[in-house]
Amino acid sequence: MDLTAELIALVERTEPDPGPEAGTTEHTAADFALMADAVLAQHDPDHLWVFAYGSLIWNPEFEAVEQRRAVAAGWHRSFCLKLTRWRGTRELPALMLALDRGGICVGIAYRLPAGDRHGQI
Repeated sequence: MDLTAELIALVERTEPDPGPEAGTTEHTAADFALMADAVLAQHDPDHLWVFAYGSLIWNPEFEAVEQRRAVAAGWHRSFCLKLTRWRGTRELPALMLALDRGGICVGIAYRLPAGDRHGQI
């Protein structure tokens, strides 16, 4: 059997986006700016690093000037992120890999270029 467009069409489904769950709202650009301010008020390093443990390892969507093998001690990969939009629905939630407490996770740390730390966060 060959995988054809017709076979794919039999399993493809499009779900309408129901929007945020009741009692929640989506963050605005202003919300993200305030969060970045709060992070930099607590810790303003000379260099920002991003820890990659999944698809960011082979498909980073940002510029990096250095990369190193890294270990996140006290965290492990787990299907612990429940999605009720996009990949799942409220009736049938999907699970996505995220970091959960305990164990270790080996990944890659990417150093971001010097510059706009606020924008990078």
